[in-house]
Amino acid sequence: MTVNELSPEKLRLECPPDQVGCETSAELGPVDGIIGQDRALKALKFGVEMKGKGFNVYVAGPPITGKRPAARSFLENIAKTRPVPPDWVYVNNFQNPYEPKTLKLPPGRAKVFQKDLKNLVDQAKRAVPAALQNEEFVSRGNSITKKAVAERNKILSDLNKQAEVHGYSVRMTQLGITIIPVVDGKTVSQEEFDSLPARVKKKYDQSRDTVRAALDKAGKEVNDLDARTLEELKKLRDDSVLRDRRTHDQSRFPLRGSTQCCSASQRTQRRHNGEYGTLHSRRD
Repeated sequence: MTVNELSPEKLRLECPPDQVGCETSAELGPVDGIIGQDRALKALKFGVEMKGKGFNVYVAGPPITGKRPAARSFLENIAKTRPVPPDWVYVNNFQNPYEPKTLKLPPGRAKVFQKDLKNLVDQAKRAVPAALQNEEFVSRGNSITKKAVAERNKILSDLNKQAEVHGYSVRMTQLGITIIPVVDGKTVSQEEFDSLPARVKKKYDQSRDTVRAALDKAGKEVNDLDARTLEELKKLRDDSVLRDRRTHDQSRFPLRGSTQCCSASQRTQRRHNGEYGTLHSRRD
């Protein structure tokens, strides 16, 4: 095969000026689309048009090649032709903090919702301590506590009377209620009890089961009383805070005609449902 040497003129790619279509590059506009990535664009479009859940699009390529801005530009152009998606908000699940709940809000309302919740929390931080320090709350709380103490003392007094009949005394310790034998009007330790004559110990042993049954009954009554007292104090606290919030809301939003005032949380929900007009906010 004959090989002919080429001259330099034949090695140069010539571009005739009359085929360029412009005098200078300043007259050229930006290129529409992504150059040389037809397969990638088809794949991206195919992935975006998938309607099923669980599908994702992964863009790969060498670094600093413009794949991120190119893909973003492509997706932004598609997004302009479709309805604006809703905002999704994660909120705490008080029953299970590991599984937060989701709220679906109209576009642009998430940031406003976040701001309203922050204001609500800030107000609660000031209102709750104030509600729990007013005279009515303190007075009612003291009344509940005094009543519980009186009932507790009566239970223990009745138990002590039953124990005395059988030669025992009731003592309150860090571990709970316990019974101690009483000999000649004085309580005795375990060592002192063990040194008593067998006939005396037998007498105490025979009545110990009766006293212990009364002790178990009294212990259950005390536990039930403590549970009821805690529930009453909790209800008093919650009612006081809610009542203070309603009073605060009514002072800021007085009644007009037959329209009733709603709580701050209800107002927040209505605002995001569109009942208080349009919120001028856009989704980022």
